[in-house]
Amino acid sequence: YDIIIKPEMSFGTGHHETTQLMIDFLFEHNLENKKICDVGCGTGILSIIAEKIGASEIDAVDIEINCIENTIENIDRNNCNRINTKLCSSEGLIGNTYDFILSNITLNNLKGNFKNFKNLTNQNTILIVSGFYKKNLKNVNQMLENLGFELIKFKTKNNWVASKYCCS
Repeated sequence: YDIIIKPEMSFGTGHHETTQLMIDFLFEHNLENKKICDVGCGTGILSIIAEKIGASEIDAVDIEINCIENTIENIDRNNCNRINTKLCSSEGLIGNTYDFILSNITLNNLKGNFKNFKNLTNQNTILIVSGFYKKNLKNVNQMLENLGFELIKFKTKNNWVASKYCCS
């Protein structure tokens, strides 16, 4: 897929290892008729790719207004029409459930969202997270297991990790 991303001051051009790993995981799934949230959307790259490969509805959220504005611009650049943007944290999505939860943010910010992620799940939700190093994987796994997530698979690139979980 050809996509156009103008990053402004947001993270997510597609060149960083964590973004590439997240995209690799997305391409492993049939996203047709799937509802997705992208927590910490940055430029919106993961949301845009999710729409291009078939997601029916995407909620892209970030706590930075510059990121939301940048995501909206990139949505327009890529002719997307199934992405909803919202200036909020994952807490602002509670009340919704998703087939996929995506989050590629720093480790400390990820940890702060784990409990909210659990509140966004249905019986078959897939959680894909990145933004941390391989040395932190055991700790991330333990925290998510304590919330009822089970590690399915992880990938590494230059010591960065993306990991995929199911809701147990």
